Amino acid sequence: MNWQKRFDELNNERFGGKLPQYTVETKNMNRFFGMCYTIEKIIFLDLSKNNDVENTLLHEMIHAEMKRKGYHRVSHRKIFWKLLVEKGGHITDIDKRVFKKSSVVACERSK
Repeated sequence: MNWQKRFDELNNERFGGKLPQYTVETKNMNRFFGMCYTIEKIIFLDLSKNNDVENTLLHEMIHAEMKRKGYHRVSHRKIFWKLLVEKGGHITDIDKRVFKKSSVVACERSK
């Protein structure tokens, strides 16, 4: 899969092409499936242990969308999870375990 091309497709399909251009690279990471560096405009995806890479890419794109919309904090809070679901992503079981915050639960309850 060409993840750079998929970024461009998702940007057009789900964000109306409004996200700035990010470089998408694959990289083995110990603790994360993906990372988004909003200042450098780079998204890293770890393919080695991830069986839902497209959702991970979309997850990282939500960080970029929050930055584009002017949010000071682009972290995993209620608006983040809400945007992820609105853009067609899903909250994974891993998200629920790792981000044991009320924001994930609150987002799920508002479905």
